[in-house]
Amino acid sequence: MRRTYVIDDILLFNPNLSDDGDVYYLNELNKNRKYKWNPIIEFITADIYSIIDITNKMLIVFGFFGPLTVILRDDTKKKIVTVIDLLFLMANKEWDNKRKSELTDKVNADIDNILKRKSKKTQGISDSVYIKTTMCFGIQSGGAVAHSAGVISAMKTIFSDMEVYTTDFLPEKLMDGNVTKISLAGFQDYYYEAKMYLNISAYNEIINRHGNKRPMFVYQRYSLYDYIGARISEKYNVPFVLEWNGSEIWISKNWDNVKFQYRSIAEKIERLNLEKADLITCVSKELKASLISLGVPGDKILVNFNGVDINKFSPSVNGDGIRKKYGTEDRIVIGFCGSFAKFHGAEILAETFGNILNHHRNYKNKITLMMIGEGSTLVNVKRILKRNRAIDNAICVGSVAADDVPEYLAACDILVASHIPNNDGSEFFGSPTKLFEYMAMGKAIAAAELNQIGEILHDNKNALLFEPGDIDEMEETIVSLIEDDNLRMRLGKQARDDAGRYHTWDIHVDRIIVRLREMGLLK
Repeated sequence: MRRTYVIDDILLFNPNLSDDGDVYYLNELNKNRKYKWNPIIEFITADIYSIIDITNKMLIVFGFFGPLTVILRDDTKKKIVTVIDLLFLMANKEWDNKRKSELTDKVNADIDNILKRKSKKTQGISDSVYIKTTMCFGIQSGGAVAHSAGVISAMKTIFSDMEVYTTDFLPEKLMDGNVTKISLAGFQDYYYEAKMYLNISAYNEIINRHGNKRPMFVYQRYSLYDYIGARISEKYNVPFVLEWNGSEIWISKNWDNVKFQYRSIAEKIERLNLEKADLITCVSKELKASLISLGVPGDKILVNFNGVDINKFSPSVNGDGIRKKYGTEDRIVIGFCGSFAKFHGAEILAETFGNILNHHRNYKNKITLMMIGEGSTLVNVKRILKRNRAIDNAICVGSVAADDVPEYLAACDILVASHIPNNDGSEFFGSPTKLFEYMAMGKAIAAAELNQIGEILHDNKNALLFEPGDIDEMEETIVSLIEDDNLRMRLGKQARDDAGRYHTWDIHVDRIIVRLREMGLLK
């Protein structure tokens, strides 16, 4: 008897399970208790060397099954986990626990040393370095994945030998000899400490691989506790480009509701990155304004909207297979794609869809709502659909691998961006990647007129817009698109044209290179 479990319980993690049959998650271990013998338990992870809280997870496993029953694997590696391994993990956890204060002392010393350096940076001679160490090991879809893949792909057309260092998933087409996958080298049982220790272990790994070659510049996507890019830039005395998607401290407090440890260190690291970056690229005017309010000079900030791969997301993609799979061949499909974060407004869309069905009885056999993705608000979305008796007309397909998203969007006739304002009253500062993907697909879009969304989309030209959070206005907008085939075609065509003209990843990266040259940081 063999059972397959996913040990990295990340909603957007799509492991390659081939023909494994039934798949369970860690919290479903007790489903094996009905068996009188010990089955072989195979645990799937995103990265066999980067499992956070691994000791506790293995203790749970052995508590159920005992020794010599557990195989741990990812897509490329496999090992049998024995009692010896478990004892080693327990000893290592205790050792790491004793070293926590040493780690924080080391991080504080690094920060102080980097801040003291005042030398003038100059362009290196080898191709650029891209760093993403956000520790989202198993996530294979979503805006962050799309952004990283788009920037890397576009940069590689300019810098063919660019070195990429990442803890996270990249599409297979980008995995060449210049990509180094970084795994955790310590503190795996302590998330915040693991994040901080990565500044040491990943730095050493990059320096060992890169040697004395001075890169043209260093580019890093910022994340909490992360100063690797700043440190590498100072080591080689080359320009540092910081990709800033918002204060991780603010995001943790307002969106994730996380009370994280070492707040003072996190704040010092954020200030360090903003001070040492030679160019900060951010995705919206609202983010630039927030940076200026923190004292960052406006002349080193580049507002650079997100983008899209117009070859991958295209009207030529065929969605018939998805329509057949879900039985929507004769339906008008209203699509939503996202990670179901609070600001996505998926709950508002669910309420609106229920109202559409209740106000238009003839739509029951005419329309379907397809919701693509998973996340924190999905449970409530399903509850709303059930309460409004709309669940039979809705399909929640769950997490979809990044390479499969275009096919799902192609199966839709109308795509909705139902974003809502931030809870604390601050300006919505996002640049939704899915918005550009919607546009590139050539589909009719119904969208909330919220900050950048209202700059990119223009009412009755390349989309229909509604007041954010206004259920009645959203309903009216979607119904207009349901009723008018020609309107859908006209809006979709213009959206596609605009995506290709203004919003490709090549254009996004070109803006960065041009600004670096204008600043005298590149020749």
